[in-house]
Amino acid sequence: MSSTFRPFETSNAFSPPSLRDLTEAPVFFLLAGRSRPRRAYRRRLVVEGLRFHDRDAIRAELLRALEQLQAPEIFAEQQPRIEALWFAIDAHQAAYADAIDPPAFEHPDLAAVDETSRRVAEDWAPLRRMAADNIAFAEDAGAITVAVLLRGVKNVPVSVQPSREIPLETLDEIEAALGDIEKAAGKTPGLAWAELLTECTGRLFRLNASPDGSVADDKSVDGNVPAVDSALETVGC
Repeated sequence: MSSTFRPFETSNAFSPPSLRDLTEAPVFFLLAGRSRPRRAYRRRLVVEGLRFHDRDAIRAELLRALEQLQAPEIFAEQQPRIEALWFAIDAHQAAYADAIDPPAFEHPDLAAVDETSRRVAEDWAPLRRMAADNIAFAEDAGAITVAVLLRGVKNVPVSVQPSREIPLETLDEIEAALGDIEKAAGKTPGLAWAELLTECTGRLFRLNASPDGSVADDKSVDGNVPAVDSALETVGC
């Protein structure tokens, strides 16, 4: 397989754990997650036109929509019920933040508020645009973490030029190449790419990182940071 790597002082090698038993395991030469890659990440998000709307922003927009679309007396009745539900959801999530198997959230207004949110989103263009922005963010933000840290590859049939900004299309090729390697080796499809994303997220945002910037193998890094968190936020959860 092809190897493209130029020595870089602060780069170090990473192989997805699920593929390390292969004779020619894929190797990625990655920068440590210092301030310059983080600045490059923020810049790249802007260049690619990616925006992420958090739950508070979506909730606020839902209330604006309801105020515009409903009669004043209906909005005055629904707003406190909706906000009380959100408060209960947030309290439930905080209470079980560290639980491995938290109990399901239950609330008498949950189904009604979910239905109201769905109908309002269908009628309110700003909410649809926010959802579209978050979907695009979810699809590409993770790949950008790889793009700003990657300096070379080995045993992956994709050409990487570390002196240039790595296009998202190249990251798509790497993801596909890892999938082909997994298929040929009888491995779980998509796991190696997920492991690479997790490693890069850990380096970039210093999650369970060792002093040299690499993420320790024996610690879990779930990537749950604003940059790569699931963009499919809803008003109800």
